[in-house]
Amino acid sequence: MLSQESVSYLEKKNENSHLWVKAYMKVSFTGGTCTTSRIEAKHRIFKKFLNSGSSLQKIFETFAKLEKNEINNYFDEVEKFKENEQNAFKQSDLLKKLDEIYTSYAMNKVKSYFLVASNYDVDIERSNKKW
Repeated sequence: MLSQESVSYLEKKNENSHLWVKAYMKVSFTGGTCTTSRIEAKHRIFKKFLNSGSSLQKIFETFAKLEKNEINNYFDEVEKFKENEQNAFKQSDLLKKLDEIYTSYAMNKVKSYFLVASNYDVDIERSNKKW
């Protein structure tokens, strides 16, 4: 049996539990579970190809295939990002003018800085829409 002092302490702690208890961090009670869709996708793949009777070799082969797939996806994302950056670079009027003045070496050195500066207004508009 808890003392009245302990009960009042726990009640006071419970009033602010939404601020510190992991189970309440989401809008509704989660029972302490907190997962991401990435790990759920991995679990789906594991369940599809593996079971309790799978050999250790098959487990390692499955892990290796999954890792290779993730690495390939990462490199694909990097290439898409580079293409988008290049397209943004080519479309900017300011950068077109600077490209006429400066050498390609100089432009490549400062290209990312110009992209950030030229997209600054767009980023502000995007962030303002969230509010």
